[in-house]
Amino acid sequence: MPAYGTRFPHAGLGVLLAGVLAAVAVYAVAPAGRYAWALLPVLAVCGLGQGLFAVPFFTTALYRVRPHRTGSAAGLLNAARRFGSTPGSPSSAVCSSPGAPGRVRYGGPGCWWPPGWPAPS
Repeated sequence: MPAYGTRFPHAGLGVLLAGVLAAVAVYAVAPAGRYAWALLPVLAVCGLGQGLFAVPFFTTALYRVRPHRTGSAAGLLNAARRFGSTPGSPSSAVCSSPGAPGRVRYGGPGCWWPPGWPAPS
């Protein structure tokens, strides 16, 4: 990390943000049911941004940990990451469900959708 410092995590977040904004744009302009091919390059950009962020972030977080404690610190860091993503996965599935019987549609209770944007059907 001394050679690059904390520049890569910020660059990675920028690339990830660009990918997310591009995904929003694809959903806004692509015809219903034809998102898959249009999203493929956008998801590649998101993956690149996440890769540029995650590795330097974990390296920075573990940089000052003593070598004999690195395994425990890495385990704790991954446990905290998993704990944070646990409620995010099901809530994103609920918010993006296609509206099958008994399911919440886009923009349903507890789901955020930009005001004035057409909800995907």
